[in-house]
Amino acid sequence: MTAANKALRDKSDSIRSNLSKINAAVVRFNLNYNGGGTMYAHEGNRNEGTYPFYINQYVKMTLGSDNKPNEAGYDKSLAEINRKLEKLRHAKAYDFDNSEKSRALYQVDKRTEEMKLYVEEMMESIQGLTSVLQVKDQSAVYILNIISNSIPSVDIDPTDEIKGLIPKGWHILEGATGDAAQAKGDLNKDGITDIVAIIEGPPITKEVPSRALIIALGNEDGTYTNSITADKAVLKNDEGGVFGDPFDSITIDRGSVLLKFYGGSNWRWYYSYRFRFQDNDWYLIGATLGSYFNGDRTMDNADEEDYNLLTGDYIIQTVDENGNVITETGNRGARKLIPLKDFIAGEKQFLD
Repeated sequence: MTAANKALRDKSDSIRSNLSKINAAVVRFNLNYNGGGTMYAHEGNRNEGTYPFYINQYVKMTLGSDNKPNEAGYDKSLAEINRKLEKLRHAKAYDFDNSEKSRALYQVDKRTEEMKLYVEEMMESIQGLTSVLQVKDQSAVYILNIISNSIPSVDIDPTDEIKGLIPKGWHILEGATGDAAQAKGDLNKDGITDIVAIIEGPPITKEVPSRALIIALGNEDGTYTNSITADKAVLKNDEGGVFGDPFDSITIDRGSVLLKFYGGSNWRWYYSYRFRFQDNDWYLIGATLGSYFNGDRTMDNADEEDYNLLTGDYIIQTVDENGNVITETGNRGARKLIPLKDFIAGEKQFLD
């Protein structure tokens, strides 16, 4: 055996060894993530059975004339692997009903911690493998793609991820329907899910808790970064009049945040505010204000003012004593937008 052949064989054996280590860590990760399941062990065994074929293909590619340098492909594949691994690091074990399952096996926190250890094992083996590959050519890309395809995909609940961004003692508000006051969508056109939420502070003696709007932008690795916490953008629990808590809803609509309030007594009122990220900041870009007498009218025939703050266009609708709807349209001219950090819910700053 020539020295070159021996070196290639040793290199192939080392690659095979690292593939096996990665595969074993993936199997254990899946078992903890899903709370068991022999299917994952069987899948790991099947993967082991394919490695001789993959190594044989790698050797053929290495010796072949088509094995060209491919630094861009190598870096792209390795970046994808690292992105997946980073997401695994933030994954939480699947939660089961502990009354039906053994606590020892299905304890979420314990399994989640073990998952992190297996991700570390994957990372160490991948580092070892890349040090063996050395050359950024097409055959190395082939091996990296095998690894990338073997790394599991996991779902990360954005609510869990943003908990670390919420101040101590605060919590995500629960709406009138019992659902969390939050919404998910893409706010900055990067194809990654972002999350917005209404958060509420701890009770204060003789005062209602403070509220704030938090916007967290998603990262490629599944984590979230706090883009803004607007502490004057949300009406408090006692600011809805006889109707009660004025918070209505928060949604992500057409790439912007839509925040709605509703309150009053016999005379009802409603506010709708639209915010968008542009020019590296968040701004109020639209507002709708309405009111009506609850005895004989509804939101469908309310007095209403609708303002497009980007264009200056407005529509003002009033209803006369005979029930006739009178509509006025016009343009106030484009004006300086109000940053979300300075916006105060319930005030007409945008009309100044």
